[in-house]
Amino acid sequence: MARKRTTIRFLLVWWLDDLKNSTVAYWFNGLWHYLRATLPGMSADARLELLAQALRRFAYLNPRFIGEHLWKGLSAPAVAADIRARRIGWSARDKTQCGTGGSQGYSSIGASVVLRAPTAADKGVLYISFEYNWMELARSGCLAKVMQQFYVVGATSWSPTNVTAMACAAGLAEDPLFLGISHFADIKAFRVARPTIRPVSQLASDWIDTSEFPVVEKSARDIDIIMIAHWASWKRHAILFHALARLPSSLNIVLIGRDMDGRTASTVLDEATSFGVRQQITAFTDINATAVRKLLSRAKVSLSLAAREGSCVGVAEALAADCPVACLRSSHIGSLAYINEDTGRRASRARLSAAVSELLECYRDMHPRAWYEFHSGCWNASRRLEEELGIYAMSKGRRPDTPMAPLKWTFVPAYARAQDAQRLLPAREFLERECGVKLLHFVPPDSRDRMTTLWPARAGITLS
Repeated sequence: MARKRTTIRFLLVWWLDDLKNSTVAYWFNGLWHYLRATLPGMSADARLELLAQALRRFAYLNPRFIGEHLWKGLSAPAVAADIRARRIGWSARDKTQCGTGGSQGYSSIGASVVLRAPTAADKGVLYISFEYNWMELARSGCLAKVMQQFYVVGATSWSPTNVTAMACAAGLAEDPLFLGISHFADIKAFRVARPTIRPVSQLASDWIDTSEFPVVEKSARDIDIIMIAHWASWKRHAILFHALARLPSSLNIVLIGRDMDGRTASTVLDEATSFGVRQQITAFTDINATAVRKLLSRAKVSLSLAAREGSCVGVAEALAADCPVACLRSSHIGSLAYINEDTGRRASRARLSAAVSELLECYRDMHPRAWYEFHSGCWNASRRLEEELGIYAMSKGRRPDTPMAPLKWTFVPAYARAQDAQRLLPAREFLERECGVKLLHFVPPDSRDRMTTLWPARAGITLS
């Protein structure tokens, strides 16, 4: 009876989660924020926050003129200046991440890399990950100076993205802020922010370097199912546990995550127990990137089950490890556009376990790594970005005369060729000297390599 109550509660939460992420819910959510912004007695900051939330929804909805109307108000010069100065639209996490920001006219940011130095013929290229970094540059007054010397390419982290982060760039330069997308739906949504914003076609998950993933023969793979997702409830590990009831008890399952929202690996494994999971589950917490790649390369099938994310680098990493991906057809995740008959399965909720079972039978005959290398990956993405920026530059009468350094993603953006770091060091010094922007070196988070198993008495998976 307890197990039946767990299943019923899970199905109800799943249904509510799908409803919350539906188009209808987005309409009502956007309208609710807009109507609240019209209430009398509202402070200017609170009103702008509400309008920004409304725009975040309406930019993705038809008719588009509603989003365009909201953008026109938020991007007006005086309003955009208020957004920059008063940090409108900043989350608590944004403010924490930019705690090292400098005074007016100077700033330090991370997760950013110079890809090309400015020349007399054309601007340089500065790639900035995460919205809070270019929001910090706008707040400090540095973004305008940077955009005079560099094409700034931002990488958005969610879909729908934080449109207020776009508004902070309004009126700062003649050239747009170029934004990578988190979902292909973003390209159409970003049109409401023209000409301040110009989307480029690269997802954050396009920048994976497949050579960093070990090649493991399909016959030697000892992990049946792997799922990389921190332990927050919205990652929906419970969907996996519900599906495991229809799969063989002999399967080896590996979960990789980080503590989040007060939830740990033990919390997640307690949920597995409540669903009556019979399979062996090994959960790794805070392991380093090298260990993650090794485990992915030992896996037969990977799962991605959130209802909504950004582009989700984890999906691309699984493909780079030659591991097919099973996901939900209803999920709004950018990199799921790359799931097809060659790379995995997109299934309905009722057929998820059947899709996983099918992949476990045919994974030896699939070649997701080869598909990803041909259609995506850091070398293709770098070439496409350089082409898109070149087309724009030539439309303005400029002629790029130096190549752009290829980019890859290893937790943060980095040079795909190690020698480019030294070659572009003068450009990085120029950025700090002339634009007041110091790029911080990335320090990887602590790796504590914690391991928890559902059935300690059984032989599980180890990192060795």
